Amino acid sequence: MQDNSRPIFVHENDKYKVDGYIFCVYQITKDSRSLYDRKVLYIDDLCVDERCRGNSVGTQLYEYAVKLAKENHFDSITLNVWNGNDIACRFYEKCGLQPLKMMLEQKIK
Repeated sequence: MQDNSRPIFVHENDKYKVDGYIFCVYQITKDSRSLYDRKVLYIDDLCVDERCRGNSVGTQLYEYAVKLAKENHFDSITLNVWNGNDIACRFYEKCGLQPLKMMLEQKIK
């Protein structure tokens, strides 16, 4: 919680109870031989209490992350969504995110 490169934000309701949170990570690539310089705000986790979904809590948290990224001159925001989590995919698409890459897996028995 003391790491400034990993900010955490919460959404509180009017009863001062947390009904959502967002965990972020600053991913800064600089002077790499194989990668170009890039400053990315990675969303490690965005979670909203099931009872509060549909009330713009997730949108408000995401918009706060966008504001943080703009104020700190980030190039982009990234996150991962599990394949098959259609609700999350639709939410992030409404927020303006687009697919960046696909990770593939082969299970070894």
